[in-house]
Amino acid sequence: MKTLLRVLVIGILLVGTAQSASAVLPFISVWADNGLRDLIEVPWYEDENGIYRVDNFFYETSEFSLNIFDTYMDPDPVIAWGIAVTDFGAPSSFAFLFSTPTVPVSGNNTVEASIVGGLTDFTGDGVSLTPTVGTDVQHSFVGNPMTPMGVDVGSAYSTGPGIPGSLYNYGAFMAGPIAGPGPGPWTQLQANVDFGLSGNGDIAVLTGYASIVDNAPPIPEPATLLLLGGGLAGAGLLRRRKKA
Repeated sequence: MKTLLRVLVIGILLVGTAQSASAVLPFISVWADNGLRDLIEVPWYEDENGIYRVDNFFYETSEFSLNIFDTYMDPDPVIAWGIAVTDFGAPSSFAFLFSTPTVPVSGNNTVEASIVGGLTDFTGDGVSLTPTVGTDVQHSFVGNPMTPMGVDVGSAYSTGPGIPGSLYNYGAFMAGPIAGPGPGPWTQLQANVDFGLSGNGDIAVLTGYASIVDNAPPIPEPATLLLLGGGLAGAGLLRRRKKA
């Protein structure tokens, strides 16, 4: 399959080699490698809950069009993304990357991921979607250093000729919740989406999800420790008085 496009949607631009979320600058962009090597900045905003969002970004060339919609990156940490791609000409390849800083997550964590969507066969000559990195469309990582989460999802799909404009379900593919990687603490969450589309006007509309949950017990605040210590001391004193 001839590669006409390589798109990277960069969720976060790392500054220097710092590992903490506070040293990460939120930044979203699209890089198209179709002979033009365009770098396009994607408008984003931070909502009232501190989530980085893209509501609707559209980009088009003579070979393809793409729409990034209803995408959010939550430092809690969760990534949820939505894309629509129309491949006008010859079969093309696409790569998206979503990354966000997160609150620190310990090695005692649980991870999960999913992908679902639909494929439209525009001319009726068949439609296919093929992973271009490994055997899955979405690969999820935590960092730093970047470490696989073990919940890759989205296998290849292909169907032969049919009625022009036919819509075919893709997925749903789900993995987890399972025990995640250690040892942490992790301060970055990333989802890579890589696939080839069959071209000739075919359309792929996909949504995906990746999450990591910290299962470590919370560390008591110093004031809480003082209250706890005082309570234990009081309980011990009360038992001694009862014995006397």
